[in-house]
Amino acid sequence: MNTVKLKRVNGEYGFDTINENGTVVKTDTNPNMGGLEYGARPMQLLLNALAACSSIDVISILKKQRQEVTDYEVTVNGERNPMWSLLCGSILK
Repeated sequence: MNTVKLKRVNGEYGFDTINENGTVVKTDTNPNMGGLEYGARPMQLLLNALAACSSIDVISILKKQRQEVTDYEVTVNGERNPMWSLLCGSILK
C-alpha cells in the first residue's frame, strides 16, 4: 500500500505531501483562489501522474521488444470540466 502524509506549511493552501520514501511534493492552489505559487496545483499533479504512469508502461513495452529508447518526451494537456466546479460548489454549500 502506498501512503502519503500531507501537512499545511505555507499560507492557506500551501501543502507538503511526503511519501514513504521521503519524497516531498509541494502543492498549492491558483493565486485567484488564495494560493501563493508555493507548489504545483492538484490538476497539474494529475497530469504529471498520467504522463509518468503511461510513459513507464510505454518504456517497459519498448524494452521488452528490445528497442533502444534514446529520447522520450510526452506532453499532456488537461481541461477542467466547468460543470464539475458547479457541482462541487453546490455540494460544499
